Amino acid sequence: MKSLINNLRFLEIRDFVNESPGYEKILVTDSGDLIFQTDISSIFEIHENLAGVVEQVSPAIEMLVNKNDIDNYEEIMAILEGERLINVGFILFSRKTFLEVVELMEKVAKNLNAWGIDTVVPNYYAYKNGFHVLHEKYNFIPTTARKKYKVKNGKFYLVENDNLEMISVVHNAGRHRILRPIMNFGYGEDHNIPKPFTVFILRTFYSLLSFLRSKK
Repeated sequence: MKSLINNLRFLEIRDFVNESPGYEKILVTDSGDLIFQTDISSIFEIHENLAGVVEQVSPAIEMLVNKNDIDNYEEIMAILEGERLINVGFILFSRKTFLEVVELMEKVAKNLNAWGIDTVVPNYYAYKNGFHVLHEKYNFIPTTARKKYKVKNGKFYLVENDNLEMISVVHNAGRHRILRPIMNFGYGEDHNIPKPFTVFILRTFYSLLSFLRSKK
């Protein structure tokens, strides 16, 4: 059975974890569209079983997965209805919780080659069982964050009352290149050029969908 890499990573990490009993925490991240700017080791001291950044401008959950690709679709959507998504590009699990999430993923997914399974299943588990909300700086996505930011010498900073705080993890999220909010993403002074029009369009689109969903 073919598996989309977004979903397959959970299965392969599960296999590694089962072979490596010494790991107590599992941090699942994206790769090519993330940059790390500060030490993130303090998050491993969080005691809750699951921790992630909640998107402030969140797309409609129903857009993320086809109901024909997942079992218990109505129950899952009932739990997630009206909730903002935890972005799974950077999400921390306890060992036990991670294994439970992967088991649930394999149980409910009719098609592991389908887009959105890796987002919907961890979110369903989190909102059903509880989770810790990480500060936005640990998975900062320009299109879904509301905080003001600035790029200076190729580095990203939050702007708070004219003070600059370096963002720990920046996520240039977007399924297609045209949807990603940062051009020439990476490390170095000649990198990281914001695309404000893309951010404006996507935020407006997500906000409109959320408004329409609330009127159902």
